[in-house]
Amino acid sequence: MRVEKVIIAAVLVGSVGTQWLNAREQREALSLLQGEVDRVSTSVERLQRASSARGLEHEGRPATRWAPAAVQAHLPAVTAPPSVQEVPPVPNLPVVAPFNADAARDQVARAFEREPSDSGWASEALRELRENLSSHMPRTASVRALDCRATLCRLEVDFPMEADFQEAMGRPGAMARLWQGPSVARFERDSARGSVTVIGYLVRPGYPMPVEGPATATP
Repeated sequence: MRVEKVIIAAVLVGSVGTQWLNAREQREALSLLQGEVDRVSTSVERLQRASSARGLEHEGRPATRWAPAAVQAHLPAVTAPPSVQEVPPVPNLPVVAPFNADAARDQVARAFEREPSDSGWASEALRELRENLSSHMPRTASVRALDCRATLCRLEVDFPMEADFQEAMGRPGAMARLWQGPSVARFERDSARGSVTVIGYLVRPGYPMPVEGPATATP
């Protein structure tokens, strides 16, 4: 009986020793494995940093980590845009007096009185005016005066009735049908007779109206 107990005890001790040795070997193996894992992780990190550095150098940027303060120190200073200068005021332009038709007619009348005669052009202008008057004036209208000088003609036509005047001269372009050059006219109404007299000055085509300031043709 005693011998069996000793044998059993020896077996138990051997089993415990074997387990202890196995656990020790496992710990050593785990320690070696952990060290290998650490070495692999370190190598991977080094490879990643090297790859990142090469990528930045390929793009032309230094592979240096900048702190926020360093980044701000290397940024260019931002300046506010220059203020927009106010546009200088436009200088006062000279005031142009409005066109005075009565004054223009008086100037043309005085120019006509002073102007010498040009028999060549005057005879051709008179012929043209007589033809146009015959074509565009009503039969009741009568030509009281018609005279041409060097560059101006004076025409005076009497309309015994307002309706005749409106028919001949009230439509747009009435004076242009009589004459192709510039013209200015004055209308005199006789309330007692009910008549209208047109006194017009016609300028030779290609010549300006002899007045100071703009002049327009009378419709």
